[in-house]
Amino acid sequence: MYLLALTVCSVICQSALSQTQSAPHIIDCTGEKDGLHEIGCWGYANCVNGTPEVHSCPVGMVFERHSMKCIRPGEGKTDCYLPTECAGKADGSYPDPGDKCVTYYRCQGGLNLGRFYCPDLTAFNPQLQLCDYPWNIFPPCGTKYNPNAQTTAPPAQTTATPAQTTPPPPPIVVVG
Repeated sequence: MYLLALTVCSVICQSALSQTQSAPHIIDCTGEKDGLHEIGCWGYANCVNGTPEVHSCPVGMVFERHSMKCIRPGEGKTDCYLPTECAGKADGSYPDPGDKCVTYYRCQGGLNLGRFYCPDLTAFNPQLQLCDYPWNIFPPCGTKYNPNAQTTAPPAQTTATPAQTTPPPPPIVVVG
């Protein structure tokens, strides 16, 4: 009886643990170099010989880039599965300024397709809809200077002051 219960539990428990979420879109490795292709809340994908190798987290777990492990939402150093509102937003990707735009989320048809990570040392560039170096991205996601940006401080006022001239020194008189 004990062996039967252990076998049944083993099958049921293994089935529950093996349920994983999938990537929110098709991963295409055609023409890609071998290595890490994408990281998202759902897990990550490597490209190996032009074929995607997908590593998905179990249902109810999220992927944390810092540890490269699946964790419970709200633990670790990830904002995955925090509410993001896509209702009323145009289809596209949106940066998360809360983590300095290291992550972004994708909206399509008013639905959130998931949160994605940019590679190390990059942030999401909303103008180009891709991860880029911070010096190529305007604030708040990057450090690129925008000469047309509004400033909160009023422009400094300068007043012209007339040039001051100093009178010449008195003549030297020699008495002899």
